[in-house]
Amino acid sequence: MNKVLRFSRNELTFEKFLELTLKNLSDYFSELNPGKSFENFKIEILDKVWVTDNPELEDPYEILCTLLSSDDREKIAKHPMGPMVVSCAYLVRAIEAHRADKLNYAWSYMVDSRYWCGVALASRGIDSAYHKTKVETRKETAKSGADARAKKFEPLVQEAYRLTRALKPATKGWRSRNHAVQTIKQQVLDFSAEKSADVKPLSEKQIEKTLHEWLKNMPDANELFPAKVN
Repeated sequence: MNKVLRFSRNELTFEKFLELTLKNLSDYFSELNPGKSFENFKIEILDKVWVTDNPELEDPYEILCTLLSSDDREKIAKHPMGPMVVSCAYLVRAIEAHRADKLNYAWSYMVDSRYWCGVALASRGIDSAYHKTKVETRKETAKSGADARAKKFEPLVQEAYRLTRALKPATKGWRSRNHAVQTIKQQVLDFSAEKSADVKPLSEKQIEKTLHEWLKNMPDANELFPAKVN
């Protein structure tokens, strides 16, 4: 499943709209042509539009007639690829206008490109689009929540890392990761209690399991803890 690209509204600059529209059109092209990638979309559709589009044309059918060979015109006019090609034409014009610093034209073309992109996507059916968006939104929400929780615990993680390095036995080092866990766990619990205003204190019942997970992911874990011998 292609990932749905989403931005908050305050992030939607011209460049973000461009990225979003290219992603939408490329994904749609791939759905119509299973196995084909963005590179195929670029070569077979976008590059061709870039070379042959006539910016003086505004009628969608005339745009299609210019961009497609005579054998394709009648068929493509009613084909789902038609709106996609028209969207590409307006998108190319938007890019060119933006490069020329004609921002009013750039945004005007972008609006038309987004409209025809929407027409293309709507042909898949609202149920498909809605389901795909909701699934990816739930995934992103869950990921954001996990990232936020991880960020809150980051000071505790870093303290555990610091103690592990600082208290490493000078001569033979740690006998195992568990050796380090047993040595630092009380100090980490104490540090967690001190930080209780910022993050929920660590549980004494879960401290060993938590520390094992943290220390396992230390960047220098391989140097600090001996490898297990099978």
